[in-house]
Amino acid sequence: MRIGLSLSSTHTVDHHVQHDYYQNTPTLGRLLAEWNDKPAGCLFLGPLWHPVIMAEHIGTLASIHSGPFIVQTGLGRGERQFAAMGVDVRYRPSLFEETVRVVRALPAGETVSSERLGLADARIGVLPPSPSSGGSGRGPNRLSTAPPASATATTAGRATRNGRKLF
Repeated sequence: MRIGLSLSSTHTVDHHVQHDYYQNTPTLGRLLAEWNDKPAGCLFLGPLWHPVIMAEHIGTLASIHSGPFIVQTGLGRGERQFAAMGVDVRYRPSLFEETVRVVRALPAGETVSSERLGLADARIGVLPPSPSSGGSGRGPNRLSTAPPASATATTAGRATRNGRKLF
């Protein structure tokens, strides 16, 4: 079966603790097996993902896709979804900004530390291919990312995730 014959791109979205929802990255991985070299991408709710895992998923999906890979990020909403993931919804803007900073750096091959996110010298092993590598290699990646939405809220307190201080 060939899909996407008349579509210009394909993307999956992100939710957590939802009824009848298939997770974004395995779903997109399956779609890419049938997709063409047109753009494909994935939405990630930044504050709800561990940034190293998110970057590894991005690196893997971008590596198995033959066309441009688009990363979309969002703040997420809903106290139930945040509580189930161990994240205080009040800190989503600052967590979003720090997660986006880290996730932009990791697929570019950088080593990243973040006191706020509890990371020290983090790296990922699967980097997205460079545009000229034809599907493998390390170097400038072919990820396409839109600038993150500007977070307007400020944080007055300290956030924790599972009892660990985030900032």
